[in-house]
Amino acid sequence: MTQRIRYVLLGLMVSGLLLVAGLVRAETPAVPKAITSLSCSTTLGIAVVDNAALCAGKPVTLKALVPGLPFGNWYWTLNGRKLGYDQQTFLNVETAGVYSLGGDWERDICFTGPKALTLTLSGAESRTITLQPTSATVCEGESVTLTADAGTYTGYNWTRNGTNVPNSQNRSVLVVKEPGTYTLGGIASTCISVENQPVVQINPLPTASIEPSSLTFCEGEVAQINVQTDTDNAIRWLRDGVDLGAVRSLTANTTATFSLTATRPGGCYKTVNYIFAPTINPLPMFRLATVPPGDLPPGVSASNAPENPAYRYRWTPTEGVSDPTIARPVFSPLRSTLYTLQITSEAGCPYADTLFVPVRYRIHFPTAFSPNGDGQNDTWAPVNWTEYPDAELWIFTRSGELVFSTKAGQAAFDGQLNGEPLPSGAYAYRLNLPSRQAEWRGTLWLVR
Repeated sequence: MTQRIRYVLLGLMVSGLLLVAGLVRAETPAVPKAITSLSCSTTLGIAVVDNAALCAGKPVTLKALVPGLPFGNWYWTLNGRKLGYDQQTFLNVETAGVYSLGGDWERDICFTGPKALTLTLSGAESRTITLQPTSATVCEGESVTLTADAGTYTGYNWTRNGTNVPNSQNRSVLVVKEPGTYTLGGIASTCISVENQPVVQINPLPTASIEPSSLTFCEGEVAQINVQTDTDNAIRWLRDGVDLGAVRSLTANTTATFSLTATRPGGCYKTVNYIFAPTINPLPMFRLATVPPGDLPPGVSASNAPENPAYRYRWTPTEGVSDPTIARPVFSPLRSTLYTLQITSEAGCPYADTLFVPVRYRIHFPTAFSPNGDGQNDTWAPVNWTEYPDAELWIFTRSGELVFSTKAGQAAFDGQLNGEPLPSGAYAYRLNLPSRQAEWRGTLWLVR
């Protein structure tokens, strides 16, 4: 009996539950699944609007990237905790962490793209920085010191033309020698505002060099010391520390230290030093001995001319010289001659000296002449007497009457006196050479 009652009560309870369930299903209408037609190509994400790093006192604006479709409730979360900003497209945040989007769609719809964004707090304060100098122009090799406002710059570094400058981290001062545009950047670069970007310009130095015309020359010669630089550049020379001014070329024949400073119109200058140490070859110096006067032909030689197989010899003029290419030729000139001997050493250094070869001519006295106008033997004069410029000649009759007188280089005796022919016969002559303190007397015959 008791067992039966239990089964009846259980049946009544089940029947009641079924009835209630039927009533519930009857009262609640069917709800379709949310946006089940969306595909996995739908993009969902978060974008940063104005600042990628959280700076102290400066918020970051985030934007929710969601499709423009009714897909149910959605909301912002920080580190997995709901923030309560339901369906708010833009969100201003000042706290570091992982921001994401959540919503009812997560069970039924798949999306591409990131639904979370990690923001890192830099710890830097927002600040405005001024760099000094605003611009600078220096010469090549000189430096420019760039400085930022006083403060801490941990985590910052300098850049040149957008590229990090090596070993410039955490510095408020930077010494540079390269041209370009400089500024500050770093891990908190969005937290600072640099008011200016210094521009450094480097002007090149002038080109300058010292070039001697030769480093090897003969004794007594000089070398040109020339400067190689643009003509627009100003120059200044020093020689062994002594100021030589602004000449473009110098000469030197001994060892010396030259210093040249070339300055461009803009003021950039360059100094170059040069030690001039030439090799100076000696001259083949010599002195020729004097040749004593002699009667023609003299047949003399330059007995003291230096003989060296490495030397080259040249005698000028060559007339009356047995061999003008040897040191000691034999001279047989027809008249007194001044010869020059040039000797060139093995190094190419020439040296010269002169040798005067005097010739004492013999004077001959013809015994007769015939002034008959036939063009042969029509005048009379001593032979070679004109080689003595101071010679004087007189002709007398046998009784001592002077009928003719002349000097060297003037007319010879033509057998006339005052335009009238003299008679045939014997006449006396006298020739005087004051330079030799000599005199000749004799007889000549006039034949008609």
